[in-house]
Amino acid sequence: LQGSLRITTQPADARIFLDKRLVGVGSYTSTVPVGQYALTVEKGKRPAVARTLDVNADRTTNVNIAMPLAPKSGRLELLIASSTAGGLLGGTAFGSVFDSQGGAALGVGAGLGIGFVGGFFGIPDDIPVSSSSLIIGSSLWMATEGVLLTALFSCDRTKMEGGATDEDCADPDVFASVGAIAGVTGLVGSALWGHRLKLSAGDVALINSGATWGLAAGGLLWSTFDEEPEARDPLLLAGLNLGLLASGIIAAQVEVTRARSALIDLSGLGGLLVGVAAARLAEETGAGIDRADHFALVGMAAGLIAGSFLTRGIGEADGGSSSLRPATQSITDAAGRSNLGLGAALEF
Repeated sequence: LQGSLRITTQPADARIFLDKRLVGVGSYTSTVPVGQYALTVEKGKRPAVARTLDVNADRTTNVNIAMPLAPKSGRLELLIASSTAGGLLGGTAFGSVFDSQGGAALGVGAGLGIGFVGGFFGIPDDIPVSSSSLIIGSSLWMATEGVLLTALFSCDRTKMEGGATDEDCADPDVFASVGAIAGVTGLVGSALWGHRLKLSAGDVALINSGATWGLAAGGLLWSTFDEEPEARDPLLLAGLNLGLLASGIIAAQVEVTRARSALIDLSGLGGLLVGVAAARLAEETGAGIDRADHFALVGMAAGLIAGSFLTRGIGEADGGSSSLRPATQSITDAAGRSNLGLGAALEF
């Protein structure tokens, strides 16, 4: 028995394999024996699409394959990060050795060059954005953790009369060394084992965003405690780690894209600025309120929550449509005539 089979692909120049045999490019129409076939569609760097199809004798089997886009390369952002990190490490090392601004400037230049050349030749062209973002984020947050932990255990701070703070901390070179070692540890760990986590670009963006906002929340909370010296490092550490933990849990349960994560970040930033502006306005109108940090913290939280709520469905990785969609409606004018109205509907 024979059956009809028609296969089309998007893009139109994708290669079509039937039982591992190349049968066409872009489209394939033929009469084949009934039965089960293994279909594979390939196109350049796009992820291959493989599926099993059944051909029956009583009807035409139509198959349309829309291939996903090729993963974006994170080479450029990783190259920028490697150059920047090289400059910072070089400036710190040379400044410590030569103990002069000239030596630090020389170290920054040398570090930038080494970081750029090393990254240019060492970073593969096809490194996924998820991997590059994970490497950058892991290095940055591990370095931050190292510096904050060093400050927590080495600094003795006392608030003096008049609001000044008497601070007795370890040598700055200790902070730089611990931060560098922690950052390199994060870089190596994420580069070698990060792929085992199977994180998407949106997952990593959400985790980095959570760490950023957690750190910001810790700083604002410290400000609300009248900037008590002994409370700064614990609050910053708690905010950073709670942000990482919360965003990691959310990323494991919800799939979001980088676009949605960026919109949520923008909403949080907008809420923070609105909170500060509201505090300034209340102060100028004589309401007796002069705590901009309180307003900023509440505004930031409200902005992040509102952004998460209003962006539901926007750019979802599972192909979900946008919550903002076109809409039509029949409108009757004053003369009783029916007209077509065009608009947009926001679903939330």
